[in-house]
Amino acid sequence: MEPVHTGHHMYMRASAVRAGWACAVVAALWSVGLTSIGGAHWSGYSQVHQWVSELGERGAPDGAAVNWLGFFPAGVLVAAAVMLLARAFRFSTLATVGVLVVGFAEAVGYIGSAAAPCDLGCPATGGSLTQAVHNAVSVMNYAGVAVGAVCVAAALRGRRPWRPVRAASLVTAIVVTLSGPVMLVPAFADGRGLVQRVVEVVILTWFVVLGAVAERVVAYETASSRLTAPSTALREAARIDGSMPRPQRMPSSLRAST
Repeated sequence: MEPVHTGHHMYMRASAVRAGWACAVVAALWSVGLTSIGGAHWSGYSQVHQWVSELGERGAPDGAAVNWLGFFPAGVLVAAAVMLLARAFRFSTLATVGVLVVGFAEAVGYIGSAAAPCDLGCPATGGSLTQAVHNAVSVMNYAGVAVGAVCVAAALRGRRPWRPVRAASLVTAIVVTLSGPVMLVPAFADGRGLVQRVVEVVILTWFVVLGAVAERVVAYETASSRLTAPSTALREAARIDGSMPRPQRMPSSLRAST
């Protein structure tokens, strides 16, 4: 038996998913704006050669501002986005877990970069304790995104409305998995900044696609529930108060006489 207020619950779910999509879009714009403005404001900084994290490294011209007004809010927005968007995946525990893993892995990457800024040049090995924490957070970030994206892609197999999300998840998993080693190869050191930015754009695009499709699917489900739920609820209420008795089987003696 569905409760009479199911429609209200569907409306609240749709509102949450819509808010999650908005958070995803704002997070993407915030992150891209941070990288663009921060890099342009630092004379001599290269978007192609240098890590994104170097914008907030120790000794950077605007390091504190980039970390706490850029990385930190972006991480909070990403975390909020997936917590709200996960409500669209009630049909699959694996999809829900995958979405949350991707989101929190990316959020930890942003927030961790703010809380543990890297040393000068963000070296992959050596450096201070803060640099070690920063590197560990970066590994967890990309590993979590790759694993979570694979989970989402597996869970959405065969679900036609979610095909764009599944495709975006597969692309994200492949790009993140392949680009990780590439960024650490000395031969690609001159282009590692560009590679990292491509990876981040792919991940942020995944969030936006996720939000757009989730909002559309849940909006359709909500509209459908408004058409079916009232009549179902009224029939159930009428049966309970006795005005619409439940159909009963005809006695065998009457069936025989007819």
